[in-house]
Amino acid sequence: MDPISVLSGDINSRDIVVRLNAVKRLSTIAVVLGPEGTRTKLIPFLIEFVNNSDDEVSQAIATELGSFIPFVGGPNFAHCILPPLETLAQAEETVVRDQAVESLVPIAEQLPAAEFDKYFIPLVAKLIDGDWFTSKISAASLIPLAYSKTNDVSARETLRKGFLNLCEDDSPLVRRAASSHFGRFVDVVEKEYVESLLLPAFLKLANDDQESVQLLVVPNCVAITAHLPAAFASKEILAKFKGCIASNSWRVRCVVADHFVDMCQVLGEAIVATEMTGLLSKILPITSI
Repeated sequence: MDPISVLSGDINSRDIVVRLNAVKRLSTIAVVLGPEGTRTKLIPFLIEFVNNSDDEVSQAIATELGSFIPFVGGPNFAHCILPPLETLAQAEETVVRDQAVESLVPIAEQLPAAEFDKYFIPLVAKLIDGDWFTSKISAASLIPLAYSKTNDVSARETLRKGFLNLCEDDSPLVRRAASSHFGRFVDVVEKEYVESLLLPAFLKLANDDQESVQLLVVPNCVAITAHLPAAFASKEILAKFKGCIASNSWRVRCVVADHFVDMCQVLGEAIVATEMTGLLSKILPITSI
């Protein structure tokens, strides 16, 4: 009997156990079909199926696909696995999106440079421009990886603009996602853009009225300070750091206490002596909360 027909029957079963067991057999089916059969039959089947699969099965499929490179014929054919994961990366359920992104990472890392620029960069670009906040959240986590691996000037410009747009998105969930990966992006962006593009973006995020975004201001202070001249750090960033100490949110104040030493390490002795030592009296009561 055709393996795809058997898979279709089981994966569409009303019994969740049968459906999940069918997903666990995907690698076995891939071995039976061989690399070409997997690329031309199994992957197209999954591309269509994940559009309507339930969350538990979708998460299981996303997990399996993360280790599917050997079954499609190696890194040169790894791009075949991207379409179903792209769909899953836009899922409403968080655990499904997170698993899809987690599986996309090792695939992206093994893609040859030409294949990466041809297939992975457009995938990230589509996620950035998605109509729903879900795709943009996934895009925020993938942009640093995409930027670090591509050397294409146009692709990097697209990714920079995309990330900046996510930082100003209407959805606080998207802004939080961008903020949570801000440090990773700062680490891979060319130094010239940190000051001209990312510093203004950071300052806008630092003024965000959503607590979920404010909680990430302090670790981002540390991240961007490490890539800026001392003059900028002492003037722009330190002001935001001090503002977090006086925040009305106890959660934000606790984050300040957790990252105080980290901030001192990136500022340098001179600024610490003049600016940070005096803040200890405000920090110490926080640590007793």
